[in-house]
Amino acid sequence: MRTKKILFAFLFLLILLFISTLFTPTTVQKTVPVALPVFRATEQFADPVNLAKWYHPFLASGSSLNIQIDGAGKKLRAGNDSVQIENLSIYSSRLTSFSGSKQKQFLLSVLPDTTNITGSLLSLSYKTTLFKKWFKTNKLETNALQSLASLADYVDDTKRLYGYDIRRVKVVDTAFLFATTSVPLAEKRAASKKLFDQLIDFAAKKNAGYNGVRIFHSQRSGNEVILFASIGVTNRITIDESEPFQYKMMPFEKNLLEATYQGPFGESHKVYTALETYKKDHGLVSMAIPFQKFLSDGYDFADEQVVQLKIYYPIF
Repeated sequence: MRTKKILFAFLFLLILLFISTLFTPTTVQKTVPVALPVFRATEQFADPVNLAKWYHPFLASGSSLNIQIDGAGKKLRAGNDSVQIENLSIYSSRLTSFSGSKQKQFLLSVLPDTTNITGSLLSLSYKTTLFKKWFKTNKLETNALQSLASLADYVDDTKRLYGYDIRRVKVVDTAFLFATTSVPLAEKRAASKKLFDQLIDFAAKKNAGYNGVRIFHSQRSGNEVILFASIGVTNRITIDESEPFQYKMMPFEKNLLEATYQGPFGESHKVYTALETYKKDHGLVSMAIPFQKFLSDGYDFADEQVVQLKIYYPIF
C-alpha cells in the first residue's frame, strides 16, 4: 500500500513538472546563413523598405504598404498588420509585430559566418512556451519563421536584391578595335557616334572583319566625359602607331559579371552601381573598367531612348 502511495505521489509530481514545463517561458532561436556580409545583412531588417521585401506578410502587399518613421522607431504597415522596428545596435533589432489585437516581439541579430568570409548568420529569437509551440498556432510566430526562408530566397534573387538579373559569365568576344576621346559633356552623343563611325570605317579599310559587336563606356571627368568605344572584329590586324585606334584582345574565358538592361539609355548608369554593390557584397575584385554591349541596333542613342544592353564588369 505504501509503495502505491509513493508511486502515485511520484507520478503526480511528474505530471506537475510536465505541466509546469509546458507553461514555462522558453526561448526559440532559429539561425540561417545569408549570402551577404554582416553590415549588408543588417540593412535587410533595420530598414523597413528592405524588410518589406522578404518579411511576411508585407512582401506581398505592394502599393498598399505604408512606412512611418517617428521617435519610437520605424513602423511598417499593411492593412491590419504592422511591425515596429527598434534598432538596438548595428548588429541587432527588436521587431514588435502586430496583427489586429495580437502582438509579439522578436529579436533579429547578425554574426559573421566563419565558414564563408563574405557571408553572415542571421538569427531570429523569441519567447514562447512549449504548450503554445506544440498546440497553439501563432500567426505572428509563423510569419517570422517563414520569413527566414523568404530572406534566403530574396538574397539569392539578384533582381529583387540589386534591381537587375546579375550572372557570372565568361569572356566570349575577344578581339576588338578600340578608340577613346575626351569631350565636353554636351558633346557626348555626337562624339560617341563619331567614334563608332570611325572604328567601323577603319575596320572596313583594314579588312578587320567587323562582326557587329559594339561595346561602350563613358566616365565623367569634371565638365568633360571620357568615351571608350570598341567594335568586335574577326581578323587580326596590325595598326600603325600614328593611328588613333588600337587592336586589343580580351582574355578568353576570364570572369565577368553580366546584367541585362532595358530602359532609357541615360539611366543605364544605375546598373553599374548595382554591379559595384554585388561585387563588394561577394568580395570580388575588378580587373578592368566596366562596359556595356549594345543589343539594340545602332549606337547613336539619346538619353531618353529605350535601349537593350548587356552590361559587364570584369572581375577576378
